[in-house]
Amino acid sequence: MQRWISVGSGVLAVGLSVYLVTASYKLPVHEPRIDAAVDGASVDAVANDAATVADGDPIVESDAAIDLAWSNRDGGIGFSMPDGTPVPPLPDGTPREVKLGVVLVTYLGAQGLAPGSGRPKDTAREQAQKLAQEAQADFKSVVHRGDSGSSEDVGRVRRGILEPAVEYAVFTLPVGGVSGWVDTPRGFWIVKRIE
Repeated sequence: MQRWISVGSGVLAVGLSVYLVTASYKLPVHEPRIDAAVDGASVDAVANDAATVADGDPIVESDAAIDLAWSNRDGGIGFSMPDGTPVPPLPDGTPREVKLGVVLVTYLGAQGLAPGSGRPKDTAREQAQKLAQEAQADFKSVVHRGDSGSSEDVGRVRRGILEPAVEYAVFTLPVGGVSGWVDTPRGFWIVKRIE
């Protein structure tokens, strides 16, 4: 009898712990940190004003907050268009997330590579240009010739995660569309939008 009481108490304690953890757990959301002011107001204040729903609870991410946060950053690769111009705002009706596949072509100095490993950036760019042309006709076969990290389906990506120029290229593709090469801090990407 005492054994059943101990087992029952243990099961009850574990169940209560699981309930308390899951009831109060919220997934962390990537929010770019910006230390800038817009017309005298902090970006956080503007983003919070733009991201408030009727009951007063802030939305974790709103289109206005994401666009404002990214527009005030200048972080190198991926923060301006390939020709050096500023990244245009995403068109109205842009989805909050997309599902995509990526062909990766890495180069010396790209994130995630061991120091000193990889090909020179110019060589990688030439390879990415060639693969991007071929990917228009047969994305699947190009994925197999890309570097490690290439995949026909990398899953869903939410707005506000990628660098602005990369995000613009990804989120303005039509469903089924394949991009040209896009320079990212991780290497050159060729992207296919699945959904």
